[in-house]
Amino acid sequence: MAQRRLIVASTNAGKVHEVQLALSGFAGWSVEPLPARLLEVEESGTSFLENAILKATHYSRFVENLTLADDSG
Repeated sequence: MAQRRLIVASTNAGKVHEVQLALSGFAGWSVEPLPARLLEVEESGTSFLENAILKATHYSRFVENLTLADDSG
């Protein structure tokens, strides 16, 4: 089975590590941070959910893998 990649739409190493730990029991997943030098997205949403959706949508345009975003403030 091919390794599946999940890109965490964050530059926060702690958040990336949290997701890595959460998925550590699932074989076949590689959890990775955003590639360097991507244009940042303006977090203009009115809630944490809206900002997470903005980030995930924005960064998914630049990577070929699943993209997960969190905006927990």
